[in-house]
Amino acid sequence: MIFTLYSEDTNRERDIKVNPEQKIGETISILMDGGVLPHTRIDCVNLFSERAGRYLDLEKTYQQEQIYQGDILHIETENKE
Repeated sequence: MIFTLYSEDTNRERDIKVNPEQKIGETISILMDGGVLPHTRIDCVNLFSERAGRYLDLEKTYQQEQIYQGDILHIETENKE
């Protein structure tokens, strides 16, 4: 499954290919480790589905959160001290 990830921090978008059964938080961690996203604590990350109009639970899979091919997800990071 391929979706578009839009970073609110950098105003950039990237198409991401994932297994629908993968946990969303695992994808975010992999992208941080690969330098695609800035390193931050996972509890400082919010992911918003443009189609569904809601924030996603990073502990669930894409399938559980009903994220589909072609969806656009907005990633936001917040500063927690």
